[in-house]
Amino acid sequence: MLNAQSREAAEAALLQRFADGWLRPDHVEWQYDRAGGVLSLKAAGTADLDWDKAGTQLTYYLPGGGFYKPAKLERVASEDQTAPYANDPQRFTCSVTRVQLPKIPGAHWSITAPPEDSVIGGIAYYRSANLKSGVVNLVRSTRTVQMELSPLQALAANRVLPGFNDNKSWVETESGPSETTDGSDARLPDSRTVNWGADSSLCRSPSRE
Repeated sequence: MLNAQSREAAEAALLQRFADGWLRPDHVEWQYDRAGGVLSLKAAGTADLDWDKAGTQLTYYLPGGGFYKPAKLERVASEDQTAPYANDPQRFTCSVTRVQLPKIPGAHWSITAPPEDSVIGGIAYYRSANLKSGVVNLVRSTRTVQMELSPLQALAANRVLPGFNDNKSWVETESGPSETTDGSDARLPDSRTVNWGADSSLCRSPSRE
């Protein structure tokens, strides 16, 4: 689609696309790696971030930090109850978030992003995050690891759905100078140093490689 337009028209279309979201873009660029089949889009601009304030405490919910609760696997009575359930074999999404947090005199930041490493209904859910020197790096992914489920496996998946953690992830200010790093994953590097189009290993659980 981009190659079918002039450079100016493609840039204008992308600027409008980003402007329809949360960003006021000033600049956009793109490149396509034909050999790797990777289209990279980059936009720069400004936005009004949604900070929660309670007195002097600030809270910010991290983009791409939470999961949607999986849908219950069930069929209406008129359908074949013995038929297996199929998952999308192409399902693999990975969201990578990096946030440079502002320095606040007399306070530090803490992060709440509980690690997630589970399989429900043949879908692997993975989340890992760290907070170091005022910078958050967070990875969240969902991936099909089982193409088909039997009705009994579907029932087992439904039983664990109520306990699925679909809460968001967030950072908040705490009094005092010490940074809270509980639960941080030392395996995660600065996300800017990773070629995500070529290496998706950090998007997957090390225990399921």
